[in-house]
Amino acid sequence: MIALLSPSKKMRAEACGTGAATAPLFQGKTREIVEKLQQWSQDEIKAFMKVSDALAQENAQRYRQFSFPLEKHTDAVRALYLFDGDAYQGLNALTLSPSAVAHAAKHLRILSGLYGVLRPTDLALAYRLEIGSGLSVAGEKNLYAFWTNTATAHLEEALSSQAERSILNTASGEYSRVVNFKKLGARVVEPVFLELKDNKYRKISVFMKRARGLMVRFMVDNQIDQLDHLRAFQADGYSWDASLSTNDKWVYTR
Repeated sequence: MIALLSPSKKMRAEACGTGAATAPLFQGKTREIVEKLQQWSQDEIKAFMKVSDALAQENAQRYRQFSFPLEKHTDAVRALYLFDGDAYQGLNALTLSPSAVAHAAKHLRILSGLYGVLRPTDLALAYRLEIGSGLSVAGEKNLYAFWTNTATAHLEEALSSQAERSILNTASGEYSRVVNFKKLGARVVEPVFLELKDNKYRKISVFMKRARGLMVRFMVDNQIDQLDHLRAFQADGYSWDASLSTNDKWVYTR
């Protein structure tokens, strides 16, 4: 079983976490993106990313400071600890046990517009680049076209060493699009987290994101490598609702 997570815009810039580190697998392709963005002015980055002056300046500087190989860069952070958005606050990687980190290394992958796919142990630099941004690179019309074959082939290889050929898709719809699930031919389940408000179950984005991280935390803490065992997930008041769930969408309510 492989779990998928999206990255987050909020990142830690300082080195943190412990354990083994690995080199990102697709640095050649990452370098193509970086070299294109390094040619852009701060104003061009601001217009393309639709960000403030301060964020445009920060990201222009980030890309100027990129150097390869990434694992030799003094500011590189293991991917498991790099991201700090809502899902990653639910995951709370800095408090994971060594055995949980080891389980994550085998069973978790983070999808990325800049890196394609990151393993938890891969060293990476902080960045901003949405996979749905429409950036054209190397003759490809967007980052989906640029990364889909690479990401899918990597997941095919990762699944080949798993006891169960299945995917827990806790990534967002935007990032899930980069994977050709049909080509993988694996069982795919997407968890959905709902809140009871005014006698109706509703999706609330910030809670859903955090709950995705909580589910990955549950998976690695309990060394889970089979999808069906995740029906037992309970955290922050969520529990599996069989009446609302389908074969490929599992609903958890609170």
